[in-house]
Amino acid sequence: MEDLKQVIKDSFYTTVGATAKLVEYVADNIDEYREKGKEIAEKGKDFNQELRHKAEDFRDELRSSKKDVKSMLEDMSDEEKEELKEALLNDGKKEKK
Repeated sequence: MEDLKQVIKDSFYTTVGATAKLVEYVADNIDEYREKGKEIAEKGKDFNQELRHKAEDFRDELRSSKKDVKSMLEDMSDEEKEELKEALLNDGKKEKK
C-alpha cells in the first residue's frame, strides 16, 4: 500500500513539475509566439484577398462565356440550332441518316 501511495505522489509531482516547466518555457517565448501568430494572420489575410480576387475573376469569366454562348445562339440559323439540339440530346453523338 505504501508503494501505491509513493507512485501516486511521484506521478502528481511529475505532472506538476512538467506543467511548471511548460509554463516557464511558454512565458520565456511568449513574444516569439505572438509575432509568429501575427505573421500567420497577415499571410492568411493576403491569401484570403488573393482568393477573393481569383473567385471574382472566375465569376466574370463565366458571365462573359455565358454571354458569348447566348450571342452565338442568336446568330445560328434554325437548322444549326436543331442540329445542336439533337447533338445535346444524343450526348454529342451524331445520328446517321
